[in-house]
Amino acid sequence: MTLLEALKIARHDVGKYIAMQCRWAEEDLRDALIADLVHTHRTADASHSAVDLWNRVRPSVVEAGGEGDRLATLDEAFSIIQRFVDAPGDIGDDELSQARDAALVVSDGLREWYAEVRALG
Repeated sequence: MTLLEALKIARHDVGKYIAMQCRWAEEDLRDALIADLVHTHRTADASHSAVDLWNRVRPSVVEAGGEGDRLATLDEAFSIIQRFVDAPGDIGDDELSQARDAALVVSDGLREWYAEVRALG
């Protein structure tokens, strides 16, 4: 798999949905974050968090040559997201904006990284 293919999957499976509601939420931010980060992908039988999805696609990104600052930035954002996913009800109101910011870093970062690699041909 090429880096472009791996990033396309990551952008679609994770980046597209990780900030769908929380990007615009002003009230009920916790509920928006739960929808975006804890229940990022839902099927009839299960719900998968953004962290679960990233852990599935990250190895493909790394194997295809994705590393360095961009990967470190995404990993740092996912450490914040992991704390929220582990205990969304225990996160203080002041920390909700950190979780939203991390989701935006991932969403925007994956979109931009994919666009750059795609532009390189």
